Amino acid sequence: MRLLRGDLHHHTHHSDGAESVAEAARRCRAQGYDFLAVTDHDTGAAWREAAQVSGLTLMPGVEVTTFHGHALALGTWGPVEWRDLGRGDAPRLFGRIRAAGGLAAVAHPFFVGGSVCAGCAWDFADWEGADAVEVWHGPDPQERPHNRAALRRWEELLTAGERPVPLGVRDWHGGGEAGEEWASTWVYAAGAALSDVVEALRRGRVFVSVGPRLVLTGEGDLLPGDEAAGEVALRLAYLGGWPGTVELRLVGPQGPWAGRRVRGRGLLEHRWCAAPGEWCRGEVAVGERLLAFTHPVFGPA
Repeated sequence: MRLLRGDLHHHTHHSDGAESVAEAARRCRAQGYDFLAVTDHDTGAAWREAAQVSGLTLMPGVEVTTFHGHALALGTWGPVEWRDLGRGDAPRLFGRIRAAGGLAAVAHPFFVGGSVCAGCAWDFADWEGADAVEVWHGPDPQERPHNRAALRRWEELLTAGERPVPLGVRDWHGGGEAGEEWASTWVYAAGAALSDVVEALRRGRVFVSVGPRLVLTGEGDLLPGDEAAGEVALRLAYLGGWPGTVELRLVGPQGPWAGRRVRGRGLLEHRWCAAPGEWCRGEVAVGERLLAFTHPVFGPA
């Protein structure tokens, strides 16, 4: 298993970004990213530059830009028709993304972008059926009200039986980033090929972070996205990535239920009785300031 860091929402000059695909890839590679999804608005024109990219895994993508909300189509360059969709047609939108070979992700669901971002906030009547949700979006994501709302909504979906994978994205268009924290989506992947990254996303082998690295596992080779049957030993391993002391927590539908303070590296182990419909995720925090969180391990369906 490899830990790979990625940015899954990135624009180029093929829509409203400031860089070419090659320029974006060079910068992201220098910043320590292993994979990059190019998600220009309603066009896959960036694929023509894909051959110029080396040194990191380039993922095809499109940001489907409707008047009722934006959605990412991850893993496909194909444009997705949206002009005939009404507010109640989110399932049709997700279905079209999957028919084009992509994963369907709700983008920045509570972000109000003003006149330059028509339909930025998710106004579709439905969320059910999305493969993923952008939970952390933009700079300093923990401090943003729209991200706190997205985290709450994601957990509500989990408790309702949905299993969308959380994403942390920059939604990069260009400009400075000095002094700001940016979230990344990390995957536990079998390898660094595009197929490995897409498969890890599809299976929920994911954590979102502004720096800390963590791995949630359970006996029987459990990883985030898996189902546990009955009582299981969970291990939350903190691999560093943040100065000072942090708190490791295991979190369920009712909130944190186990925790431990560590510095440098550390391990939290606890037994969990996985009841039907329940879930448990790991997180790293400093006080109430969340720094990283995993997709859950689930109880039996």
